[in-house]
Amino acid sequence: MYDIVVIGAGSGGLVAAKTAAKMGARVALIEKYKIGGDCLHTGCVPSKALIAFARDYDTAKKSAAFADVQVGKPDLRNIMSKIRERQQHIQDDTDNVEAFAREGVDCIIGEYNFIDCHTLENASGEQIQFKYAIISTGSRPIIPKIEGLEKSAYVTSDTIWSLNTLPKHMAIIG
Repeated sequence: MYDIVVIGAGSGGLVAAKTAAKMGARVALIEKYKIGGDCLHTGCVPSKALIAFARDYDTAKKSAAFADVQVGKPDLRNIMSKIRERQQHIQDDTDNVEAFAREGVDCIIGEYNFIDCHTLENASGEQIQFKYAIISTGSRPIIPKIEGLEKSAYVTSDTIWSLNTLPKHMAIIG
């Protein structure tokens, strides 16, 4: 029996679980995919790293006007590799099951459904009992219903991080 279950291990869920544990609650943190959520995997961390790389590249291009140097094209494969290294460092350091266990939080990876107001259950029939639940499940991109979009090589804010070459053109919707 947990005092609190937190469903979703993104930014909000991570803070809620740690805070509740520090206040003495018995806490379970349930995550369907990966600890760190959108912020670590498809949002804050990779986007801020990409912005930093773009600024550095722009600075190098502008500086080349004052020196006898050539600035090559950005290597997206290498940039994405560096972004993944930063993400892995965060995951290894703070956003993992072991780190949360040290904070007094039980991490459970899997998909659970409410069967009543104090019980969650997974597909195998395993149940988790709790007094209170915090639902912090975040969101996912919605593909707009635009005629012809399904025939194009579109990416979303979740899938763009798998690109290894810069697209020649890009339109951003949203």
